[in-house]
Amino acid sequence: MIVFAALCVRGEARAGGDPTFGFNRPVLDQLSLAGEVQVEVRVPADAIPGTLAVEIDNIPVFDELTAGDGVVSGLINGVGIGEHILSARIEVNRDGVDSTLDDAVRFEAIALQNPDECEVLNDVECLLPDRRVPIPLGHLESAAPICNACTAPHTFRPDED
Repeated sequence: MIVFAALCVRGEARAGGDPTFGFNRPVLDQLSLAGEVQVEVRVPADAIPGTLAVEIDNIPVFDELTAGDGVVSGLINGVGIGEHILSARIEVNRDGVDSTLDDAVRFEAIALQNPDECEVLNDVECLLPDRRVPIPLGHLESAAPICNACTAPHTFRPDED
């Protein structure tokens, strides 16, 4: 999984923002099956009706969600494989002052061959011999014979001195 550096995610809820607004689902860095993703957003009691906006990768998805008791939730369909950013913003009126609350969460959608069974999700990349551009070798099991046969210099072998 790719780690995002210097990305402001979970800004309001995580950095001392308003705990009454933000994502319950998905959680930060969650792995989800591609296709449908369950979404649940906490909505504050002082929210201005009709101002909630929810987007996945800058595409509005609010129509797929339904309001409940203090939350808006539902399934987002058609989520492709890869990393995604789910963002939400809402207008509130506190003490006669309108303001905007924002929250965002990143998650990764994956495809599994056998989702009802435990699968190894680690892909192996070779950084030898020059360590500049990784060469994808597949999953750990399929890469083992290639790695074991490697003759690149400075490769540690437990069976060698």
